[in-house]
Amino acid sequence: MPINITPEQYKELFNKLPKETQDLALSEKTAMSVFDSCIANDVDVDKISEVGRYADYVLVGAIKEDDLADALEREVGLEKESAKKIAEDIAADVFSKIGEKPTAAAVSMPSEDEIDEEMEEKPRRKDTYRETVE
Repeated sequence: MPINITPEQYKELFNKLPKETQDLALSEKTAMSVFDSCIANDVDVDKISEVGRYADYVLVGAIKEDDLADALEREVGLEKESAKKIAEDIAADVFSKIGEKPTAAAVSMPSEDEIDEEMEEKPRRKDTYRETVE
């Protein structure tokens, strides 16, 4: 099941983090740790930002650190061994620097009904794109 967290929920969770964890999430060192681990494990360049996003989900408490490897395998499409190694690398380089770790229970994910309601609230507009058909 994909992690569905809205930008508003992410912002709310991020703002609840201690300043040092916020700085860690935004630091260039964190980004380079994720990048270096992905390159070392032959991850396609197009998937590196997805790996970083899931690392951020751990930092804000949307998923547990122990579930990162499974999420990378299932949601990003990495091989099991690569996902496990990347999760271990990120845990050692990034998550180990966090004092108090947020818990996944702190996240209030929307129910499917709430998501459906939100989708219905957005007005539909006419699709103006037209492509010629041969």
